[in-house]
Amino acid sequence: MTPAESWNRFIDEIYYSFLDDNDQAFSEIQKNAIIAFAYDAEVNSGGHITFFNSFGDVFSIAEIAEALQETVGESFAANFLSAAEHIHYTDDYGYM
Repeated sequence: MTPAESWNRFIDEIYYSFLDDNDQAFSEIQKNAIIAFAYDAEVNSGGHITFFNSFGDVFSIAEIAEALQETVGESFAANFLSAAEHIHYTDDYGYM
């Protein structure tokens, strides 16, 4: 299996499976990979607001920070926590 095929398999079998039914039993490694992938994809396409709009009610701040720390390191976790300190939710406008 090529790296691209492995990546696509992760997206199809793990990531989309979690999004479809996040009550399934996933290992901590899988869950951290899902969170890190979601964070990377959303922040790169629309910034932290896009990530919070998509996943703000799915993962807690602590889960996200831990996943980023475990998968990509302290600097990513610190960047996320800094953004999280400045983003809040309103009923009228969503995440701001």
